[in-house]
Amino acid sequence: MRLAIALLALSVPQLASAKEMVGPTAPAFGENPKHSYESSQWFAFELKFSPYSPKIDDSAGLNGKTPFADLFTSQTNHHRPDSRLLTQLEFDFQFLHKHGSLGVGVTAGYARRTTHSFNFDDLAGKVACTIPNCTRSGDETALNVMPFSLLAVYRWDWLALKHHVPLVPYLKIGLAYYVWWIENGAGATASFTNTKNNVESGYGGTFGWVVNPGISFLLDVIDPTAARTIDAELGINHSYVFIELHYADVTGFGAKDKLTLSDTTFNCGLAFEF
Repeated sequence: MRLAIALLALSVPQLASAKEMVGPTAPAFGENPKHSYESSQWFAFELKFSPYSPKIDDSAGLNGKTPFADLFTSQTNHHRPDSRLLTQLEFDFQFLHKHGSLGVGVTAGYARRTTHSFNFDDLAGKVACTIPNCTRSGDETALNVMPFSLLAVYRWDWLALKHHVPLVPYLKIGLAYYVWWIENGAGATASFTNTKNNVESGYGGTFGWVVNPGISFLLDVIDPTAARTIDAELGINHSYVFIELHYADVTGFGAKDKLTLSDTTFNCGLAFEF
């Protein structure tokens, strides 16, 4: 057993060093890497931002009612509420490199919007507030959305890496799950009593799917020597800025008891491959 462990311990560094890089050996610290130097590449990381306004009032179970617009816009001037910032992180594992890279990715994000809640008046023992005659209270309420997705990702970087054309088109498609919750004036999860006198909490989740066609600009072309030095010292192969269409169909696949959180918008941000 001791001999086997010793042999395994000796073999692991050898396997790791075999995949340490492609091209010439790594330069010494502070030394400019050779033109053909390139470390191995397995992963990608993205930080991206987008405007986001979910189509909540299109939810099938609302039967034409518009609580999202009622609360987050003027009661007398109904329209889809303005977008708020959605911040997302993406991490990809690139398992195939051949005329481009093929991988799987996961994303996580967060968006939040706040407004003053309605002031419910007790009239003749009944709580009443009828649009457009509701008044706002001093308390704030908030809608929070956290989108998660599992993606298949293909990047066609062949022209950029082989022919120095710094544009990389790509396509992502996959399954999404959006978590949402509503906060009351005290900062806790809101709740209400339904018609059956059961207390329900204001949170849930909705399944759907997303597709993101986009294009990246390879920043390495601005200073190739600096890009190779970053690769040699930090293992970052390539850096990009990008913009992509973000189409999210998040309706619970047509379920009537799910909140619709769909939107068509765009993402932009920074990407790093390493």
